[in-house]
Amino acid sequence: MPPSQRRTPGLLAILAYRDLHLFEYAIAVEVFMLERPDLGVPWYHSVIVAAEPGPIRGIGGTLIRPTAEWSALARADTIIVPGWVRFDAPIPVRLATALRAAHARGARIVSICSGAYVLADAGLLDGRRATTHWMY
Repeated sequence: MPPSQRRTPGLLAILAYRDLHLFEYAIAVEVFMLERPDLGVPWYHSVIVAAEPGPIRGIGGTLIRPTAEWSALARADTIIVPGWVRFDAPIPVRLATALRAAHARGARIVSICSGAYVLADAGLLDGRRATTHWMY
């Protein structure tokens, strides 16, 4: 659905992956998973989706438990990529395919810091300017 036709924030999916950068992940969780009744507007229904099968451990050994199945990406109105393992680490083909499909159906795709490399690897930044983490 084109952004101009969205009436409510809808489903928001936050990606989790092995060696997850917790700061960027925590930003997305804090902003979008806390209830915000004080704002007086409809808020996001947010879920955590694992970018790859198996246990998801963030840096420092923190265990991340997805709250939705992979199929949630196909329904998400917004997908957040909170950083990435390393700027030169390839992304899973399944993830690139899901991001391209979400983009094609009009979903918002958001990255934080080095998550821009995921969007670039998926081809979503072709011909566009982007900003990423200061170190990269």
